[in-house]
Amino acid sequence: MTTKKANSPVVPKQVCTMCGELKPVNMSNFYKSYSVLFKGNYENRMCCCKECLMKYAEQMTEIYGNEQKGLYEVCRLVDSYYDIELYNKLKEQTNNESPVFALFFQKINSLQQYKNKTFRDSDKNENIMNAINDLYENEKELVARWGKGFSREDLQYLEENYHEWVTHHDCEKLSIQKLVQMICIKELEIRKTREENKPTDKLEKSLIELMSSSNLTPKTMSAVNETDSSKIYGNWLKDIEQYKPAEYFQDKKLYFDYDRILEYFNRFILRPMKNLLSGSRDFDREFMIEYEDDVLEETINED
Repeated sequence: MTTKKANSPVVPKQVCTMCGELKPVNMSNFYKSYSVLFKGNYENRMCCCKECLMKYAEQMTEIYGNEQKGLYEVCRLVDSYYDIELYNKLKEQTNNESPVFALFFQKINSLQQYKNKTFRDSDKNENIMNAINDLYENEKELVARWGKGFSREDLQYLEENYHEWVTHHDCEKLSIQKLVQMICIKELEIRKTREENKPTDKLEKSLIELMSSSNLTPKTMSAVNETDSSKIYGNWLKDIEQYKPAEYFQDKKLYFDYDRILEYFNRFILRPMKNLLSGSRDFDREFMIEYEDDVLEETINED
């Protein structure tokens, strides 16, 4: 029968503030902290157990739709140092396949370079905050457009594919844009299924049906282009009939100076200028009668 050594310290227990369970305050149950918030706890350990802290980090990731942003918010709330370079290294080590929360807090609380550092020390670096907030806002916008359940690589593929579609096709209508989004998602499904060496016949058939509904197959695009060409030719004929009627080609004098602009120019611009410069007395025909009446009246008065 084994007994405890007389001089071995007794490890106290504390209640986790999240799950409410009474657990020994050791490295297996509680992370160590350098924050004054937990100064009164045994060995300066946090008040929530490791298991609950990991669950909370997952909840933050789901709320913000971004693991990096979720981890950043958890570090801020528990006053733990945040290192963006450490996060990126851990993500590379795990090949982006699993959360890095446990590894991150293990490194932060054990490595010498992070000793006595709290969130305030990382918060001084504004570049870190700006980078994370920009990334969060960008991914928040992408998640709002494409929905949840896509990885960062998936969202990047969807955005690039969507941009390629709308660049090469007329997608001004909202209904077409929504169908193009569905096409991009379907292409992503085909891509992933092919990577898994699974058949893609049904998915490809569904993709072709979506493209047909959007008039984005080669056959439907040719028909649309022909229709557009016919519309353009019809508009050209309409313009001819409206602005250059067919009678113009039969009798050009019929529409010569139709708005009488040339007549106006001759009467009110050219004629007065000629009288002014040459001293001629070329009166406007419209006022010639009044002029003759005035001359006749003057003649009578003289007599």
